Amino acid sequence: TGSAGTVVVTLNQAALWTDSRYFIQAEMQLAGSGIELKKIGVAGEQTIADWLKDQYVLGYKIGIDSALFSVSDVESLKNQLSPFSLEMSDDLFVDVWQDRPSLKFCDLFGLDLSYCGVSTTDKLRQISKNNNFTKKSALITTVCDDIAWLCNLRGSDIEYNPLPMCKAIVTSSKIHLFCNLSGLSQQLISELNENKIEIYNYVDFENKSKEICAGKDVLINPDRTAYSVYSIIEPIALSIKFD
Repeated sequence: TGSAGTVVVTLNQAALWTDSRYFIQAEMQLAGSGIELKKIGVAGEQTIADWLKDQYVLGYKIGIDSALFSVSDVESLKNQLSPFSLEMSDDLFVDVWQDRPSLKFCDLFGLDLSYCGVSTTDKLRQISKNNNFTKKSALITTVCDDIAWLCNLRGSDIEYNPLPMCKAIVTSSKIHLFCNLSGLSQQLISELNENKIEIYNYVDFENKSKEICAGKDVLINPDRTAYSVYSIIEPIALSIKFD
């Protein structure tokens, strides 16, 4: 039940990597599961790549859920795991976790300018200026706190965080916001539109992002952008810049 961990599963073995906040908890909760605890940051402990190399023979493939690893993570793993090939996959739990809870979406609310200090329109202008945006520029961010700051929005989709589940594409003229449409009041929609925010349903990101980013110079943060998002954009973008 900790908030951070990476599990690796092979045909016959499995291991969980977590940090020192969860060593005691993980040892207790993994007892009897057959999953070995690996302690991040402890001298002599194997990394994921080292552990996999001990398990595998040449020719085996290693798969990861591309939505859960950043572009930087994937490139790092590719280097660490060489000569093994790293394969991108969708969510493998869909077919086996029958009673899996669905994503939780709640209502969103806007922050008054007296709390946030700067309007979304001014923030958009600042981002465009700092990144030398042209009509062919686009910035993709899927980091909820960045988007909440940019759009002066808050929510409660994520437990213990004042954040909505959202994604955004920023161009020189507007912000394309993907969120829970049913959680927006008509008044809030009007206010967002006035601040140059165009709103879409959260689940429409893949299709709409292809339309918005086609033929554009796209800027992403490789440390904070899921590889699955990069995979959508890379074939249709004029160029991709990492920043």
